Amino acid sequence: MRWIGPVGPTYLALHIRGRIVTAVDGGGFGDTDLDQHSAGFREHNYEVMADLRNRCPVARSSTWGGYWLVTSYEAVFDA
Repeated sequence: MRWIGPVGPTYLALHIRGRIVTAVDGGGFGDTDLDQHSAGFREHNYEVMADLRNRCPVARSSTWGGYWLVTSYEAVFDA
């Protein structure tokens, strides 16, 4: 995964496994290919998490066997 940069006013784009995706991919509600162990995420984790938190506070990643991301205190409290 490598960070590409802003796409439009509010979207971050990532290059993951040969394709460009936003922090929340259009494959389904809250689906993302976010790999929190990648070098790209380590370099841009604040930008990626801020974008994800603003657009989808609870998301599911399909990497590493799948996991849920709850990205804000409010979302954790509600969950």
